[in-house]
Amino acid sequence: MNNTNKINKVRCYLNRKQMLFVQAYCMTNDIRTALAKAEYKESHWKNQSGKLMRNPHVQAEIAKMREKVNSKAVVSVDWIINRLKEHAECDDKDVSIKAIAELNKMAGNYAPTKNINLNLDMTLETVEQLGIIYKSS
Repeated sequence: MNNTNKINKVRCYLNRKQMLFVQAYCMTNDIRTALAKAEYKESHWKNQSGKLMRNPHVQAEIAKMREKVNSKAVVSVDWIINRLKEHAECDDKDVSIKAIAELNKMAGNYAPTKNINLNLDMTLETVEQLGIIYKSS
C-alpha cells in the first residue's frame, strides 16, 4: 500500500482538523497546543478535547504515530535508563552519583534548585578570604 492510500484510509476515519490535532498532539503532548494548531476555536476546546481523546480512531492514530517515532529513535528511553543504571553501579563514586541524579531527574524525583539569601555582616576582607563573589550595588 503506497503512502497516498494510507493517508486516504486514515482520512476515511479522521477529518483534516482531527489529523492536525493528532500530529500536533504527538509533537507537543499538550492538548491545548494541539487544539490551537488544529485550528479549533478556543471556545470549543473543553468540549473538543474530551471528544477527541475518547475517539478510538484518534487514539489509534496517536498510538501509531508514537510507535513510528519510537521505532525510528536512535536511542530509546529504555536504553538510556539501562546505561544510567550501569553507571550508577560502577566503582567511580562521582559517576555513580551523577547517574543516580540523572535517573532521579528522569523519574521526576528531584528537588528544585533552592536559592537561600543569608544576611551576614562581613568585611570585604572576609568576603575575599572566603572566595565569595562580591556584587556592589
